[in-house]
Amino acid sequence: MPKQRFTMTGSDIFERAKRTFGDESGVQIRQDDVLRWINDGQRTIIESSPVLLAKATTNVTKGDGTYEFPNELVHHIQALHYDGEPLTPLSFQDAQSYIFNKETSSESGHPDIWYEYNGEITIWPKPDVDLTGGLTLYFVEDPKELSQISDPLSIPDSFFNALFGFVMQQAYALDENWQGLQAMKDMSTESINRLQGQERKEQINFYPFINVSEDDAW
Repeated sequence: MPKQRFTMTGSDIFERAKRTFGDESGVQIRQDDVLRWINDGQRTIIESSPVLLAKATTNVTKGDGTYEFPNELVHHIQALHYDGEPLTPLSFQDAQSYIFNKETSSESGHPDIWYEYNGEITIWPKPDVDLTGGLTLYFVEDPKELSQISDPLSIPDSFFNALFGFVMQQAYALDENWQGLQAMKDMSTESINRLQGQERKEQINFYPFINVSEDDAW
């Protein structure tokens, strides 16, 4: 997926919403309402389109199998690599069963699984060496909330129409304009589906000969 552009602000949404609604003076479309709708809309978009991709690295300490999430807000984790190699993700319950049923009783060595619990990541077995930058977390970020309307949007420019459509849905709902609400819902959905389709096409074109096994972790 190409590098995304982030140039739009909450003000761009607000001004366009007032013009579209026919409320240039901002009597019906209030700034504080639009600000709240923008923050709600950004979170909704991330639920279906993980566009805020990020990664963080941390040092590995011998004998320490538990590490905290990075300071960034982690929406969900996509992969965890130990010394450049992907570890197998397991749920907390499956990880407990895996560890309990492991043939070897050794609790240290080269980790092969990871699981998350209460904001912490545990790798197992516990590493038997120190590694600088040995743990790399690949994740989707939560969008940063706007505190004022002039703040930059957290989602990329390509999702501007999807976010605008979400905001206008809320505006038309207040006005009980159900036809306008449905039109904006359709626009927002079409925009997201089109962008998701482009992303899938780019992935297929970039990796034309890779088949994903059902046994693959991701």
